[in-house]
Amino acid sequence: MAKNRTALEELDNGRRLILSRLEAPELRGVTLKSLSLDIGRNETYLQQFIWYNSPRKLDEDDRLKLAAILRVDQQELRPVRHLGNTPDLPPEFSHESELISSQNPALGGDATAIVELGVSASSGGGSVVSDEPELGSWSFPELWLRTELRASVTELRIITIDGDSMEGILRSGDKVIVHIGRTEPSPPGIFILFDGIGLVAKRLEFMEGSDPPSVRISSSNPSYPPYERTVEEVNIIGRVVGRWERL
Repeated sequence: MAKNRTALEELDNGRRLILSRLEAPELRGVTLKSLSLDIGRNETYLQQFIWYNSPRKLDEDDRLKLAAILRVDQQELRPVRHLGNTPDLPPEFSHESELISSQNPALGGDATAIVELGVSASSGGGSVVSDEPELGSWSFPELWLRTELRASVTELRIITIDGDSMEGILRSGDKVIVHIGRTEPSPPGIFILFDGIGLVAKRLEFMEGSDPPSVRISSSNPSYPPYERTVEEVNIIGRVVGRWERL
């Protein structure tokens, strides 16, 4: 069955930005067709992406190439309603979550804060995500976030691990920092996924040469067998970039 064309008013900000930049005088003559070819895709690729939500999100390489051509920040081409463009994703993971400002006198001029959310990511079979409030925030040196994690505080969330499938790497009760701006499964790493019921922590590895593009999803605990899914089937919330654990 053919997909219905998305109405203009229903497009997310990234798709609207692409269309609006095509109207800029300095990009006169640039079209969706020429853009698609310039980033190494077939001529209908961006038309399908914008109007028919296929693919649901741009690959990182495509996003970087588009940003350079359109002369915009590549972050502006990410989905901003909810991660993975999923309407039923818990709203606490929205990019618009309220964060403590680095100008807050209680934090000092060189510190900023990452919000901790009242949700858990199971490292087993999945845990139900409820509409939990923010639990508080953790203060970090802003320079450290930018140099070590290579992230803005607006792209980071802290959640708790629950389960044993990542035992040896992540233990139940660990707090992890999730970079919600990094949703591409390359290079391999530990990611937080939304499986339609809850959040899970798994190791993802992109399978080079796979057709359709696929990822291997695995656990560090051998009791949980690995499995494969296509990239389109995996709703990646973000990459785990830090951990706090009890001794």
